[in-house]
Amino acid sequence: MSQIIIIYGPPGVGKLTVAKILEKQLGNFKLFHNHHAVDYAESLFGKSDQTGLFVKRLRLMTLREALHRSLNLIMTIAYNGTENHNERIRGWIKMIRSQKEPSTIHFVRLTASKEVLYARVKHPDRLNYGKITTIKKLKHVMKTEGTYDIPIPFVKSTVVDTTNNSAADTVKQILAEIPEIRAYQK
Repeated sequence: MSQIIIIYGPPGVGKLTVAKILEKQLGNFKLFHNHHAVDYAESLFGKSDQTGLFVKRLRLMTLREALHRSLNLIMTIAYNGTENHNERIRGWIKMIRSQKEPSTIHFVRLTASKEVLYARVKHPDRLNYGKITTIKKLKHVMKTEGTYDIPIPFVKSTVVDTTNNSAADTVKQILAEIPEIRAYQK
C-alpha cells in the first residue's frame, strides 16, 4: 500500500520547498518533483511537443512503479485546469484506486498572493531548475497557459495559503490536516 501526496499550485508558491521538508519529516517518502521530469525532457527534446508527451509518460511510469513497489511518493505538479490535466489526474486516481492493496492519494493545493508569487519567482534558488524566474514570464505563463491558481475541481484538496507561512509552518499545517500521513513522521 502506497501513500501518494500530490502538491500543486502556481509557480513560486513553494511546492518544491514544502515537498523537500515534508520528505525529510516523513522519512519513508520519495520526492518526484515537476522539474525532475520537465528539465530532463527538455534536455532531450528542447521545448517541443515531444517534451510534454515525454513528461506525461515519465510521471505515469514513476507513479506506476511507486505503486508496484509500495513506495510512498510526494509529487509536485503545476496544474492549470485544462481538460488535458484533468484527464491525466483522473487516470492517476483510477490507477491508484485499482491496486490490489488499496493506496491512498492526498492532494495539497498551495496558494499565495500575487505579490508574494512575484517576489518568490525572483529568488536565485529557482535558477537551479528550469523554473520561471521573472515576473514578466510568470504573468505571461499564467495568462497564456492557464491560471495555475485554481483547485482541481473533482478532488478534495488540503488547501494551505503560504502567503504568510514559512515552508516549515506549511508542512506543519499539512501534517495537522492529513492524519493518514502523520503516522510516517520521524
